[in-house]
Amino acid sequence: MEDKKLTSIFRNKNYSLVFFGALVTNIGSLFYSFTVSFYILEITNNNAALQGTYLAVCSIVYLITSLFGGVMSDNYHKARIMFICDYMKGVLILFATLGLFLMQENVNIALVILFVMGICGNIIGGIFNPASNSILPDIVDKEQLQKAESYFSAMNSIQGIAGVLLAGILYALLPAYILFSITGICYLASGMSEMFIKYDYIKSEQPLTLDRTFRNMKEGFVYLYGQKSLFMVLLMFTLINFFVTPINSNITPYFVKTDLQNAQSYLFDKVVTPEMWLSIFSICGGVASTVTAIVISKREQKDKFGKSMKIWITIFSGVIILIAVSYLIFVQKGMSLNAFIISFCIFSIFSAMICCQINIRANTAVLLTVDKDYLGKVMSLIGVAAQGLIPLASLISGIILNQYGIVWLLAFCAAGFVLTDVIVVSSRYVNEI
Repeated sequence: MEDKKLTSIFRNKNYSLVFFGALVTNIGSLFYSFTVSFYILEITNNNAALQGTYLAVCSIVYLITSLFGGVMSDNYHKARIMFICDYMKGVLILFATLGLFLMQENVNIALVILFVMGICGNIIGGIFNPASNSILPDIVDKEQLQKAESYFSAMNSIQGIAGVLLAGILYALLPAYILFSITGICYLASGMSEMFIKYDYIKSEQPLTLDRTFRNMKEGFVYLYGQKSLFMVLLMFTLINFFVTPINSNITPYFVKTDLQNAQSYLFDKVVTPEMWLSIFSICGGVASTVTAIVISKREQKDKFGKSMKIWITIFSGVIILIAVSYLIFVQKGMSLNAFIISFCIFSIFSAMICCQINIRANTAVLLTVDKDYLGKVMSLIGVAAQGLIPLASLISGIILNQYGIVWLLAFCAAGFVLTDVIVVSSRYVNEI
């Protein structure tokens, strides 16, 4: 009877509405992110600095707004927040697309429209995501949370593979205005789905004033800091992102643009360009994440996740050390570039599997542990902490890469991850997760 219950999560109408709403929203978000980055480069003659400024501004706006979004999700109806935000974002993008179409000859006005759309869109996203991330305990039984998280992880992985490929094909075939329009329609369709989500909601007796908002933020941090096991989750996510991001964002593109492009020959060089290997590495990780998430969804949910998370983080440390050593031996020493390409494919697979194992367990633990009155604030704080240092990580990594090369940056990442492993494994609080 229990097994039947665990396998029927999509019979839960509310979960299905949230899942398929997120599916449509993520497709729209992926199309938008892909299109806007290339569109800025297209209309500014490949001005990468301007593109980087756009991404940095949007990221900062999102991080700041998500703190307020966490407070709002704990005080208002989460589903209502979700569909209002999706409607607002859909309308915003459609109106901005009309403006871009009418002002396509004026680059400066087009850039102003893009920046306004990006800033407003990330304000809306900062309010939407804490509500979306914290709604599962309101609509899913406790024993189904791991399964619910696993299906979301699998969905995100599949979209990371198919969505980017589809966006690339459509961008080559269709004008950017059409892709922006598809994005806006996706958000409107998601909002329509989310309107039918029902759960028991208790309206707050006190109005949410600005003063109360800041007090709620402080309460969320105090609550998180007081829950030592949860605070360790925040620290763990922060450190993992800080030392893993450079491998994906800095090292991999640099390896493709330098070692592969300058090589006289490499694996499948007759049919695969250096840039295509970047996609292959991503696809390897995406497939591994999808399979891992599906496997976890079939497993029985445990009461505690701390010990298994310690094991996976230790394995992750070993994998990063191995990739650093393999680059030193196969590429730096000139033994075999092809051997490193194969090694990096394997690394992409294992790192994606391990990240999936850690993320699903950690997110499930948070959803199970945190009081519902604090869940939105806690999820937003963890999200801000996990992403807040990524720009700094990219900056430091760029300096190391420019001055000393890939070997030293890999050594930096490996040493940092070993330190993370020591902190997590030695903490008695992690066992309580």
